[in-house]
Amino acid sequence: MKKLLVFVTTLLVSAGTAFAQDLLITNARIIVGNGQVIESGALLVRAGRIAAIGPTAPAGVPAATPRLDARGMSIMPGFIDGHRHVVQGNIQAYMPNAQQRMNEFLEAGYTTLLTGGGNAEANLTLSKAVESGEIKGPRIIPSSSLNLTQTPDEARAEVRRLAGLGVKFIGEINVNSFNPPPAQMETLRAAIDESKKVGSTVVVHAVSPKAMHAAIDVGTTHFVHTPHFGWLTNDDAKRVAEIG
Repeated sequence: MKKLLVFVTTLLVSAGTAFAQDLLITNARIIVGNGQVIESGALLVRAGRIAAIGPTAPAGVPAATPRLDARGMSIMPGFIDGHRHVVQGNIQAYMPNAQQRMNEFLEAGYTTLLTGGGNAEANLTLSKAVESGEIKGPRIIPSSSLNLTQTPDEARAEVRRLAGLGVKFIGEINVNSFNPPPAQMETLRAAIDESKKVGSTVVVHAVSPKAMHAAIDVGTTHFVHTPHFGWLTNDDAKRVAEIG
């Protein structure tokens, strides 16, 4: 029989219907996340945040604190998905089933999702629904795509507009895989420059070595997906590593 997993993060502990704001979990196998495993330990939550982890419960825990005996179960950090396409299309069509979809992520252990592009307003709507407690789900970090057919000035204005909405991840931005035109790359350069001013991150989808190098040339430091049109050389890989 497989052991059940208890995923514990600030988000899940803070969800009032799932866990109390204060909670003591005992007798759990705790996978700390740095290589350490406590075979039978205790985890204390105070005010919705993990306050202590160890082989025994810390001293001074109030008797009224809710307790959970997790014997036979494991605790581990929640998973973070760094590139997840969540809302595909119309947000109004998505929302009636949003709770079911979010439950699927939670049950799989995901507690944070960075959306992979899409519509800013749709991603924000879902993010705010989770933050408000309307929907129980993983924390949603909203992002938005950016159209490189715009002029550089239009791209700068869009980056500022998105930042004003609270969207600080711009992407995935598609770069022409086979022959990135100069106008497209100048627009990308402008978007990256403007993103630095407003504290945003531009993420580029470049799936050929040529597109990848063109994007690096204009300042790209974040990519999603690896080139699959053509092969990377060791020098190509080294250049990507050097930009971090």
